[in-house]
Amino acid sequence: MTYLIPNPHQTIFETRVHHFSGRPTGPRLVESPTSRMVVAYAPWPEIQDLLANLGSIKLAAYLLAGAAWPEGIIARLYIGETVDVATRLKPHAADPRKGFVNDVFVIGSRDPNFDKDDVQFLQYRLDRRVEELDRAYIIRGVRPTLPKVDPARFARSESDFTDIRRLLPSVGCNLLEARDCDAADDCVDQNEFVSTYADTREIERARPRSAAAPTWAQTRDRNDRSIPRANDRRPRVPNGMALESRPSLFVLNHAGLVAYGYQHDAEFVVLPGSQMRRASMRSFEDDAANQQRRKDIVDAQVVVKVKGAQDRWRLTRERRFPSRGIAAKVLMGVNLRNDAWVAVTADARTA
Repeated sequence: MTYLIPNPHQTIFETRVHHFSGRPTGPRLVESPTSRMVVAYAPWPEIQDLLANLGSIKLAAYLLAGAAWPEGIIARLYIGETVDVATRLKPHAADPRKGFVNDVFVIGSRDPNFDKDDVQFLQYRLDRRVEELDRAYIIRGVRPTLPKVDPARFARSESDFTDIRRLLPSVGCNLLEARDCDAADDCVDQNEFVSTYADTREIERARPRSAAAPTWAQTRDRNDRSIPRANDRRPRVPNGMALESRPSLFVLNHAGLVAYGYQHDAEFVVLPGSQMRRASMRSFEDDAANQQRRKDIVDAQVVVKVKGAQDRWRLTRERRFPSRGIAAKVLMGVNLRNDAWVAVTADARTA
C-alpha cells in the first residue's frame, strides 16, 4: 500500500469507517485493524438502520446522548450495558423518559471472548471518565461498579478503553476527552488571585473617580466559546429517570463576559463554562461577603484561564448561589441585580 504520509511508521492508531447510508453523518461503524473493539453510531431516528448492520455484535455498552439546553450547550447522557443490544435499545426508543436522546453510540467487540465482565468494565470506565471531565449530565439510577477481575484481565480492559477513546471521535463523540482549556497548566492558583485582586485595588484607589471605567474585551475567546456543560452531581435525577421538564435557562451577558445558569429550588446554579471577571470594581470591594465568595471559587480550584483573554476566568464546575443577583455580582465583580440575567425564550430550545 502506498502511504501519503512521509513516515507511516509514525502512525499510532489506524481507523476504518464503514458508512451505512449516503449521508456522511448517517449511521456508521468505526474499527481498527489493531483493536478488537468497534464503535457504531446513528442518529436516534435511524437506530434500526444501525442495528441491522451490527451483525454478531450483541454484548455491548452504549451511550444515549442529547442536548438539554439551546444550541446543545449541555449534553445529557445515559450510559448502559446489555447482553443483546438490539433487544435492549428498542424499549429505550419507546420510552418517553428518553425523549432527550439525539444520538446513540454502541460499543462492542468482534472478539468472541468479549464477555459480561468486559462490558461492565466499559460501562464503569465510561461513567467515571465522563463524570471526571464534567462533559455531560449523567442520567442514571445506580452507579456502575467495577467488576472483580484478575490483573491481566484488568490490563486488557484498560487497553480496550484506550482504543475506545481513539475510536469514538471518529463517529463524532468527544465526551471522553477534556476540553482544550481544561489543561492542568491553565489552572488558577490562590497566589494569582491574591496578586490580581491586590494590584487591581491599588490601581482603582489611584484612579480619579471621574475617570472612565476600564474597557473590557467585548468578544468571546474562540477557544472558550462559553459552552457550559453540566455535571452529574446536582441536581440529582431521582431513580435514574430523565427530567420531565427543564428549568428555565438564564444568560448573563455583561461587558462581553457571558454566563449561564438556572434556578433550582431556592438556589441559583451557574453552569460550567460560564465566565468570571478576574478583577472586581472599586464599588464592589467593600462587599466582604461576595468578595469571600469570589475567593472561595478560586480556593476550590474550579476556574481556569481563558486563552487569549486576560480579564476573565472560566468555571469548570457548577457553582450555587443564594440568588441570581448574588451570582451576577460574584461573577462580574460589580454590583448587579437579579434582572441582569435574561431568560432564554422557550422557542429557542431544542427538543
